[in-house]
Amino acid sequence: MDDNKYKRWIDTLRAKGQSDDDIAKMIAGAVKLSSMELFTLVMATLSEEELQQIETIPDDEQAQRKITELFEKKVGITMQELVEGIRDGLIEKALTENS
Repeated sequence: MDDNKYKRWIDTLRAKGQSDDDIAKMIAGAVKLSSMELFTLVMATLSEEELQQIETIPDDEQAQRKITELFEKKVGITMQELVEGIRDGLIEKALTENS
């Protein structure tokens, strides 16, 4: 995660007169969007058979570990890396548009 990029984005928003409340909503929106992107990609990456297998795991924590393991094996990056990439991309786009 590029903290400097986040700070630049927040500074840009403040310079444009956005309130802290509005900025917090924009950050929450970026988090929500990246989470939705991740969910969509996970669902598209895992096969129907793998999803059915996961549904049979009684413990949610174990099921999450299995999803993470399968996703990383197929995609080659961690879910955290993907989410950070999505967020960084959103912020970079916002910075470019507001320059």
